[in-house]
Amino acid sequence: MQPITCLPLLRQYQSHDIISQLEMQIIEKNTFARGVSPEELMESAGTGIAHIVLQRYPDTHHVLILCGKGNNGGDGMVVARHLCMYMDVTVIYHRTPEASYQTVHQLDHLLNSAVRLIPIRAEELSSVHTVLSTIDTPDLIIDALLGTGGRTDLHEPYHTLVEKIHDLWSDIPILSIDVETPGIKADLTIAFHRRKKEDAYPISIGIPLLAEIAVGPADLLRLPQRLPAAHKGDGGKVLIIGGGPYQGAPYLTALAALRAGADLVTVYSPVPSHHMDIIWIPSQGPYIDASDLPYLLDHINAADVVICGNGLGKETPISVLAEIIQSSKRIVCDADALQKPFLGKEETVWTPHAGEFLRLTGAASVPESQGEELARRAALVLEETKKIIQSGSGQSGTMLLKGAIDIISDAQNIRFNQTGTPAMTVGGTGDVLAGVCGALLCYLSGYHAASLAAWIIGSAGEEVEKSRGIGLMATDLLDIIPKIFCTKM
Repeated sequence: MQPITCLPLLRQYQSHDIISQLEMQIIEKNTFARGVSPEELMESAGTGIAHIVLQRYPDTHHVLILCGKGNNGGDGMVVARHLCMYMDVTVIYHRTPEASYQTVHQLDHLLNSAVRLIPIRAEELSSVHTVLSTIDTPDLIIDALLGTGGRTDLHEPYHTLVEKIHDLWSDIPILSIDVETPGIKADLTIAFHRRKKEDAYPISIGIPLLAEIAVGPADLLRLPQRLPAAHKGDGGKVLIIGGGPYQGAPYLTALAALRAGADLVTVYSPVPSHHMDIIWIPSQGPYIDASDLPYLLDHINAADVVICGNGLGKETPISVLAEIIQSSKRIVCDADALQKPFLGKEETVWTPHAGEFLRLTGAASVPESQGEELARRAALVLEETKKIIQSGSGQSGTMLLKGAIDIISDAQNIRFNQTGTPAMTVGGTGDVLAGVCGALLCYLSGYHAASLAAWIIGSAGEEVEKSRGIGLMATDLLDIIPKIFCTKM
């Protein structure tokens, strides 16, 4: 794991937009992977809410907190523990064996606090009205029933509880924690880290910057589940165009694509395949040129993703490369295909190292990928990616600049990958990266495919280095790639 030492300069790449449930889940789990515990985040979240209640509702004498079985309910219990020093606090909570570990832990703390605890169960709905009738009218209701992982349709006992709360105290102000529970119209919603809807008020809960702008293991959550009824080809059909002067490169790429989950991988190359898992289509001559285009275009149209450039050499004319790239729906351009800013029809991913980046973009120089230079390097990647995309006709493009710290940009966003090791400077690792990226591009955006591919290959390299050291070979990564996929959180 490569350290990043210029974090204040990289804060500009932290988004402040509304965040989806999946993105927030990924950020939270990447936070845990970086050593911040769920309990720490929960304590920070509940403390922040308590401070806001004291500031915005200073005349509150009695607060009613509705706590669900998930971590949102645990957040509400932290709020209760802090507020009971200043006012009367009643907590209604869902008593169920399905409650999260963190919520049960917070409930144990409340047993030692000056809080009135009232349990309700789904099987005792008739008691909900009776329970509520024993509670003095609150000055404030705090909704901590469902978090971002909650359902849009209410199950019991939440449906009945929300209905009765509305009937009894429709004029009492309600503060929702992170998101509103369906059926509740909050006067104020306090969101953790980022807003989940337009009118929410976000507060920090101590999520580290790198949990958001750097790729982590939780990014594997982006991968779709394979359906039981899936057929051959549903996992993606990848075409690799390369080979010639460098015979092994396209096959390293092909094997990596297979190890990353692609169903069918075809290599169009002058060099025959000795791998039974790979479909080989011979080129018309010793190098790929204009004579290959009539044969290639049918295969390009049939592929979900094309990967071009691995081992291609300099003999393939630029005009042929342009035709290949512009005919491809989704394409990964690597190595000798990094010549001109041509774009595929839908998605294009470029995977250059620093020298190839200069050739592709025409930039004067590339700053180092460490220290404060990393911020300048990121700004350059963002700027040059934007130029290339603007030179096209509205297609999407993603730049993956390889280095000690990889930088990924789609001209709007920036992410960093810290995984990897100096032992990976051996030839062929870039071909493996291109193969994984191509497989992921079958069902992810170019931005997420490139980001996740960089993390997977870097993680595989770190794993191999433990046993091979500087004797690491690109082929060593292939068997580790599926194991990295299996670390899905």
